[in-house]
Amino acid sequence: MKICMVGEGAFAHKHLDALARIEGVEVVSIAGGVAEHTEAAAGKYGIPHWTTNLAEGLSRPGVEAAILASPTQVHASQAEQAMRAGKHVLIEIPIADSLADAERLVEVQRETGLVAMVDHVRRFNPSHQWMHNRRGRVRGRHRAGRPRIPRRHPGGTRAQRQRRAVPRRDADPGSAGEEPGVGVVTGLDMSPR
Repeated sequence: MKICMVGEGAFAHKHLDALARIEGVEVVSIAGGVAEHTEAAAGKYGIPHWTTNLAEGLSRPGVEAAILASPTQVHASQAEQAMRAGKHVLIEIPIADSLADAERLVEVQRETGLVAMVDHVRRFNPSHQWMHNRRGRVRGRHRAGRPRIPRRHPGGTRAQRQRRAVPRRDADPGSAGEEPGVGVVTGLDMSPR
């Protein structure tokens, strides 16, 4: 399978490291946002083509799929562009920075019938496990879009209460009876129906 990597930052490098170990997968183009960094990544990983133009990267001969490891703000538009170009797409989380954009991608996936999936490698992170388990208890009630800050929190200034409402990486998010906030859409079911 021939792939176009989209993005030249740290997450792109993680994907490129992993892809180098998968037999039968070849990254034939990298489309990045900063020319110097994109060229350097292409050189480091032996990618034969680099560009700062996504359409150019997607149009390389034989490209079947794109991996989006670009900034969140462009995930939705780039995923749609890739699918409309006939490419399967793996989107680094979050899928989009708004529910409307995420829902639009679901519609584009249904129109095209291509594989579109969201990469979520942090599933073993305690806060992510807590959210997954919580989702199982409230299945069917979709809560996404804005952070939830508890109405009552004992003591402290408003700023202190707000800081306590945001889950810390080193704490069990449910330990104080709080629900972590959700500020972006991390994924939606995009499987063909």
